[in-house]
Amino acid sequence: MTFSRNLLSICVLTILSGCGSDGSSSTSTNDSVGPEISTTAIETNRSVYSSTYTVTGSASDNEEVVSLTLKVNNEDTPITFNGADFDASFSLSPGINSYEFLAQDASGNTTSLTQQIYYGKQVSAGGAHSGAIIDGQIWTWGRNNLGQSGLGFTSTLSDESHPTTPQQLAVFDDGERVTFVSLAFNQNASVALDDKGNVWSWGDGDGGQLGLGDSDSVVLDVDYYTPQKISSLQDIIAIARGYDHTVALDVNGNVYTFGENDKGQLGNASNEESDYPILVTISDIVMIAAGSDSTYAIDVNGILWGWGENNDGQLGQGEAETTDHTTPVQIPLAEPVTSVAAGKAHVLALGESGKVYGWGLNASNQVGNTVEDTWADDIYEPTELPWVTTAKAIWANGNQSFVEKEDGLIYPWGFNGFGTLGLESDEDPIAPTVAITDLDGILDIGAGALHTISLRNDDALFSWGWSFEGSLGIADPINFWGYSLPQKIEFSQ
Repeated sequence: MTFSRNLLSICVLTILSGCGSDGSSSTSTNDSVGPEISTTAIETNRSVYSSTYTVTGSASDNEEVVSLTLKVNNEDTPITFNGADFDASFSLSPGINSYEFLAQDASGNTTSLTQQIYYGKQVSAGGAHSGAIIDGQIWTWGRNNLGQSGLGFTSTLSDESHPTTPQQLAVFDDGERVTFVSLAFNQNASVALDDKGNVWSWGDGDGGQLGLGDSDSVVLDVDYYTPQKISSLQDIIAIARGYDHTVALDVNGNVYTFGENDKGQLGNASNEESDYPILVTISDIVMIAAGSDSTYAIDVNGILWGWGENNDGQLGQGEAETTDHTTPVQIPLAEPVTSVAAGKAHVLALGESGKVYGWGLNASNQVGNTVEDTWADDIYEPTELPWVTTAKAIWANGNQSFVEKEDGLIYPWGFNGFGTLGLESDEDPIAPTVAITDLDGILDIGAGALHTISLRNDDALFSWGWSFEGSLGIADPINFWGYSLPQKIEFSQ
């Protein structure tokens, strides 16, 4: 199968134009060259996980740049421009977003620069099942004992119908095929977001984590083998999955949770599980994430909030405060943060400066360590990681951590059993110092408990880690085996 996409990459992109504002050659005898625009943009169609996006750059000309405008998804958008440098922050819609800069000089010459960014998760991995969105459609594979692959049946590796390689889901709503924009898989349940703001769930329904109840006092624990629309959620723009609970963010910055709640991970001041979405008392949120039994949210000011389990310090409140929290608490950080990634019981946060902070469970060095083994097994406060100064993105799950550095490569650390980190060495790295071999131009990463899926800018999919029940999506997989290097996933016609 061939997939097409506009592959405009590169960190700094410049377009020159020598046309007048009417599209013809400039009539100026002194100047026929348009302004130059450059931005610190990331890979085209790269996934980001916050609903707000900031672009900085510069516009210059041999005379003077008299105007600079910005359109986001064809809508005029405010931009701060001092005649040379500019910055703009704007809201994203789930899926692909296009934004265009238009600069004009004193002679009327114009230059335009168009770029694209993807808001949402294009790939995701659970306990041993996986998924990807290609051209708005979901493909799944791997473990399917509870219907988590969404194909309408349960199966094991010994069954001929078992999805060891990617299988496309056909999902319809009112007779129309549904277009999907984001995925959130974890453990044995799956959640997806469509382009109309609806959330769909399937797989293990234990504890109400599929959100398909009707708000009565009886929690629906039913497993579903195909995607089911959660009718009680509308206008959703982001989704996240813990191990047994689910989180959703709506267009107004409100957070909803459902599922198991024994550690307070639903944030509703109780420990009662719910199969119906609960509104959390928190507002102006732009990003959500979930660990095993904890939940995290970043607000418009870059403040990080957390609630739920805290026995390993995953809420970052200090060694003297390790009790669970059933309502949101602020996690103290040295600067505003732009992204958060949660493992089983450890957390990474990306600061505005590009610095990375980590805390929580560190028994497998998933937060980090020194060669002298001086870092504790539990890190109770956010700690700056000294190996990264200008990170571009972070990911985590299980006891693994991943960071993309300025060179565009992915550096893993933490638990490396079963090849979970994608490295040639089977040792557990204590810090992000060695990159995954031959893996660059990444658009998105879906980190599972013991395996990982990645999407490259040529639409190729790769997987590595624990091969169980077809979790890696490769043909003729060795079951109960660890693939330490990225394996290319082939799609059938």
